[in-house]
Amino acid sequence: GGIDSTTVSAIAAQNHPGIKAFTLAYQDEPEEYDELSQAKKTVRMYDMEHIVHLVQADSILENLEDMILCFEEPCSFLDPNYLISRVVSENNTKVVLNGLGGDEVFYGYNHYRSVKRSRWRLFRRIAPILRILQPINQRWEKLYRIATTPTIDRLHTVLRSEQTEQSKQRLFSSPLVKEFNSIERLHQLYVGKHIEFSDELEAFSYMDFMNVLGNHHTYRVDQFTMHFSIEGRFPFLDHELIEAASLIPSRYKVNEKIRKYILRKVAADLIDRSSLEMPKKGFRLPYGTWMRGPLKEILHQKIDTLAQRDLFDGTRVRTYLDEFEAGKRSYSHVWHLVAVELWLELFIDGNLKTITSSPPA
Repeated sequence: GGIDSTTVSAIAAQNHPGIKAFTLAYQDEPEEYDELSQAKKTVRMYDMEHIVHLVQADSILENLEDMILCFEEPCSFLDPNYLISRVVSENNTKVVLNGLGGDEVFYGYNHYRSVKRSRWRLFRRIAPILRILQPINQRWEKLYRIATTPTIDRLHTVLRSEQTEQSKQRLFSSPLVKEFNSIERLHQLYVGKHIEFSDELEAFSYMDFMNVLGNHHTYRVDQFTMHFSIEGRFPFLDHELIEAASLIPSRYKVNEKIRKYILRKVAADLIDRSSLEMPKKGFRLPYGTWMRGPLKEILHQKIDTLAQRDLFDGTRVRTYLDEFEAGKRSYSHVWHLVAVELWLELFIDGNLKTITSSPPA
């Protein structure tokens, strides 16, 4: 349904009529998660075989343990790539294309616009004011972090981080963990110390490729597709396309009004206008909503268990849950803790079948 996957589907269908198209759909969930209507329009345009899988929270609970086992790391969010890979495998398809990489190649993320508008430098000028305002809520705190970040590479990590280092360190009781600084570690691992960039946008794109895309996005898709014995391919990451796109000056890639301007111009003759103009949704599950409903029980179970571990500050861990339920903290902050507990149970404690829930009434 999104412009990246829809463009890939359209080009593939032009060259291979009758191919299968796979879509996840959600019942009674906010429209911001569902791209089914746009996907149907593309399927009709190219006469593809459309396979739609209705996702429900119960199916997530049934597969959550397996999802973490094959990812081998704490899942920072419930990943729809696991579900779509399973559906593809069940429909006897061995190779699947996706739209991963479109945002990195064509500068689709919000932070590219922010950097182009020089908001970072504006915030630096008002850093003393933001220092006073930062205790009010997480939004002011993040603005203060942006304002006090000294270099563009560290700014990338700050914008990609949901919490401050201080917030993360306060979750732990171990002094050794408190000394670890993830922003500095990422800087050491992924920043090209001897690479010259034409501008800050190009530097951001490089860091997206080296860190987020290479270290997370492609890894997780590869883990899930291999788990179901299928091959996932990324047309936007073809080296010739990346090389060609890298020659385009950044000023043409970031348009003040139109996201991924160049890609949209290319796709204008390929896909339905509603898909072309649709706001960015991303490929994600509505687990923030589910955490207040069908996932609430497992949420409380795992937070309580994690809070009892010596590694963590139990009071602080429980505070995260209380703040989430009061509407004062992002659901993703709490889910990160749940994911860590599930990973510890499976990979450190060696406990399988750790996920339980009450049967439906």
